[in-house]
Amino acid sequence: MSLIGFQTALGRTVRARTTAGAAYGDLDLTPDEQRSLQRVIESEGFRATMNIQRSWCEARAASGAQLTLSALPREQRRRLVKEWVDGGGGTNSFFAAEAKAFLEFIEPRLAVPSHALSLCRLEQAVLRAEAVAMGFAAPDPTALDDPAATLRRGRHAALVGLLAEPEALLAAVQNQCPLPALAACERFLLVAPGAHGLARLAEAPDIALWQSLGEPWTVARLLRRHDRDSIETLWREGAIEAA
Repeated sequence: MSLIGFQTALGRTVRARTTAGAAYGDLDLTPDEQRSLQRVIESEGFRATMNIQRSWCEARAASGAQLTLSALPREQRRRLVKEWVDGGGGTNSFFAAEAKAFLEFIEPRLAVPSHALSLCRLEQAVLRAEAVAMGFAAPDPTALDDPAATLRRGRHAALVGLLAEPEALLAAVQNQCPLPALAACERFLLVAPGAHGLARLAEAPDIALWQSLGEPWTVARLLRRHDRDSIETLWREGAIEAA
């Protein structure tokens, strides 16, 4: 067997995360090579390598959903990470892609309503905005001078509701303090690639404008319900865009 074949066999075993789960039939191993490979796989050193790799996968997954997981009880947090890694997660070398996939995995497993669910949606929104923020430039507001121009919600923006004051909730999560009680009314954060820090507290005009754009509207139609300054602010932040 070639060196690359031997390395392939070891890699498959690590990815399978069990010494009995990988297949080597296509590597054309001789009986001696199979025995030699089995000795390596069953060695303490190789098992340590597998444990280190799993620990790395768990840490990588957890770092991509830090806020969400911090809002959960320790046992539920461990269970979600374990289930994700057992299914092959934690191996993507691109952090943003790994975090996006893990958050999508977590979301349907969270209580409704809950702070964890709100924070999961917030982290997803920040990832989308962050993906384009580096190259984002505030668009020219003169485009809004055309009353027939059609606008829609920004593809990399979101309005995320939190069931507590954002500062109080985030401070509790970051400091591992008891979470505030679930509020009856949501406080909204606007997440957009051009917003300062990618997210800011949404005011009533922002929320009303966002809700109006559940479907594309012309500038003329928007101006019948919303003021030009509100439209221009969200336009500059990338929260609304040309349809």
